[in-house]
Amino acid sequence: MNKFKIFIIFGIFVFVLLVNGALIYSRDNDNSVPIKIDETADQQPVTVALVGPVSRVIDGDTVVVKPNSFTEEHVRIVGIDAPEKEECYFNEATDRLSELVLNEYVSLERGSDDKRDKYGRLLMYLELSGEDIGALLIQEGLVENYEWFTHPRAEIYEQLEDLAKEGNKGLWEMCKQ
Repeated sequence: MNKFKIFIIFGIFVFVLLVNGALIYSRDNDNSVPIKIDETADQQPVTVALVGPVSRVIDGDTVVVKPNSFTEEHVRIVGIDAPEKEECYFNEATDRLSELVLNEYVSLERGSDDKRDKYGRLLMYLELSGEDIGALLIQEGLVENYEWFTHPRAEIYEQLEDLAKEGNKGLWEMCKQ
């Protein structure tokens, strides 16, 4: 009986090691599939990296996604810049992002040459049912186009921001006078 208990404990230990090794391997290796978001647009293909439910919204440009039951990933949405805490329109941007994606399954698509920012967050586009959430937030005037680095949708995001400014939408009416 004593040998049996040792065998079971050893088996559980090996299983845990294998699961952790598989998670680390899948997180560090990019086996994603390139796809085109819009076949009619002249843009580079992006890469679907992860799919999972949004478990938390941190602010207007950062969410937590659970790609599997073992991990959570903090994701910084590429191409947008939301107001920080204590800044004008922080609550509106955060609430709208929550309304759109909290507890919803989203696709995360590579949109930057860098996989992570200096805080360890994944840098990804966020899509829900084929809709670009970053573009929607810019269009509604809840966030700004983040123009400090290039990404495949930078030109579209800039055009959407110009339209939001012209229409005095969201933060462009309330905060940027």
